[in-house]
Amino acid sequence: MTIVFGVLSVLAGIFVFRQGTVLSVLSSITDSNSASATSGAFLIVAICLIVAGICGCICKNGNNKGATVCAAVFYLLGAVFAFIFKTGDLKLWAVVCAVMAAVYLFLQNKTKSSKTSDASENSGDAESEPNEDVQKALKAKEELYQKCVKAFNAADELEDLITIKKAFESLGDYKDAHSYISQLDYFINLRKNENQI
Repeated sequence: MTIVFGVLSVLAGIFVFRQGTVLSVLSSITDSNSASATSGAFLIVAICLIVAGICGCICKNGNNKGATVCAAVFYLLGAVFAFIFKTGDLKLWAVVCAVMAAVYLFLQNKTKSSKTSDASENSGDAESEPNEDVQKALKAKEELYQKCVKAFNAADELEDLITIKKAFESLGDYKDAHSYISQLDYFINLRKNENQI
């Protein structure tokens, strides 16, 4: 879309340039200073339109931030120069330049917001995968913890207590596993002392 705008802008710039050169020739024939200044304004607006059109062709639907901003700036410059002189066709070209500057600024903001939403979606996808893995790991840890607590409450033999202690040690700092480990140490020592007697 911006390529079409860019081509149309270059063609409009060539047309405005032609208008400016015709005015320049007429002002030199009639020796009119006001026509000379107006023809200079036409030439400046034409150059702004051509440069903005070239930048518009480069930016490819607003994907190139620098080219989009450059096009918008040159359209704004063209609009300013056309508004300053406000004669004849320059009023039309001022409006055209202002509208095109607004279009390119809109494209710039749209591209910026779509890149941010794409980045947030991508980071959301990347975050959701680890979150699912973490949730699965926490769920497995909780299940192991519950099994260990049930086994702890039901255990009576020394071998069972040692196995449960190892299971609690594999949980690390999860919930109050350390308090169970210290209790198991006490019961294991108690059973060992009972076995020695």
